[in-house]
Amino acid sequence: MTDCVVCVFCVKTTTTVMLMMMMMMMMMMMMMIMMTVMMMMMIMMMMMMMMMMACAGAGTSNDPCSVIYKGAEAFSEPETEAVSNWLLANNDDLLVYMTLHSYSQLILTPWGYGPELPDDYEDLVSRVASKL
Repeated sequence: MTDCVVCVFCVKTTTTVMLMMMMMMMMMMMMMIMMTVMMMMMIMMMMMMMMMMACAGAGTSNDPCSVIYKGAEAFSEPETEAVSNWLLANNDDLLVYMTLHSYSQLILTPWGYGPELPDDYEDLVSRVASKL
């Protein structure tokens, strides 16, 4: 009889331990899923911040006294706000808008904040070159 009681105790203990281990494994899996979701959310937030700060890349400065100051936000400077307002007001009458920057003698293309060239870069450059 003593053996039976010990066996029953062992079975109950083993079952309890196994259940506890399974619960711990499930909790660990849930924690891993939560961590993965949190990491994905952090990555998405970082990507959104990078997109919002895209104009703050190489060749710009946060220093308002710098000649390459990017401004506090899009159209935060009076000059860019005035140009933006004029373009929006005359949008229906415009065929093209081109701006020349004499500071570094560059022809700037759309999406010029990164090192990648736009898909129609060759076409843009050839059209500009044919007019010069």
